Amino acid sequence: SHRVDGIRRTEFGIRGQYINDLDRQTAGDLTRIFCVRLHEQSVQDELHLNVSAAPRQVDSRQAGVDQNEASAATYQSVAPVIVGYDGRSASVDLAIGVVAACREFGIPVMDAGRCTAASIQEAARCFSKCCGSILVTGAGSPNAWAGVDVFDDSGEAVPVVWKDFGVQLEHVSSDAVTSLRLRLPDASVRARWVRRLTRQSGSHEVLSPEDRYRDWLLKWFPRQSGLRILIRTSDVLIQQRSAWISQTTGLEILCRSQHD
Repeated sequence: SHRVDGIRRTEFGIRGQYINDLDRQTAGDLTRIFCVRLHEQSVQDELHLNVSAAPRQVDSRQAGVDQNEASAATYQSVAPVIVGYDGRSASVDLAIGVVAACREFGIPVMDAGRCTAASIQEAARCFSKCCGSILVTGAGSPNAWAGVDVFDDSGEAVPVVWKDFGVQLEHVSSDAVTSLRLRLPDASVRARWVRRLTRQSGSHEVLSPEDRYRDWLLKWFPRQSGLRILIRTSDVLIQQRSAWISQTTGLEILCRSQHD
């Protein structure tokens, strides 16, 4: 069951075997589809806010010009996306392709580096001007697998109409579990996914959300307690967070590997 071929669709993105099915180029191609949806959704949200806002008193002779300029300015604005990756060995390689695809598409990238799903979603909530976040992760799959999860600015799943991009979905059943596999089109169709929002590529800015996330996480732990807390995780980043919380609060927190 661990040697299933093909790229699977999940609730928040896609999963596939690293190199065999999902390499840097394929991850970049699929990221372009996610970028299209993130940008379209952010533009729709911005237009909705503009329509909901109170109308201004404008000279009727200038109304048409002002509306056209406002519409053009709305479509020219490109909201950045936060990109991060988890601790799997394949995630760093795929993250390079994801960042490159976002920048080629024209979306500015805020690089969060090594992070978790919870911390990258907290970063997206703190930076309200971003259109969403992309996490390179293989969570929920065997060790040889990798994947990409995409969240909007509220941390919800980003809907993708795959058939609009020539991608077919087929049901695959194994061990009483049914999933959807992506059938990617040939290179000529996938070449059409390469497009840009502007003439310039997106910028690249390094983001450090870990300190902000730890401050938020600290609110959920008591300052005094006689309980001993056992956390089972093989993630080095979560182990470091647990040690920091133990030192900061004085709580007795023990970390053990999941295989210990």
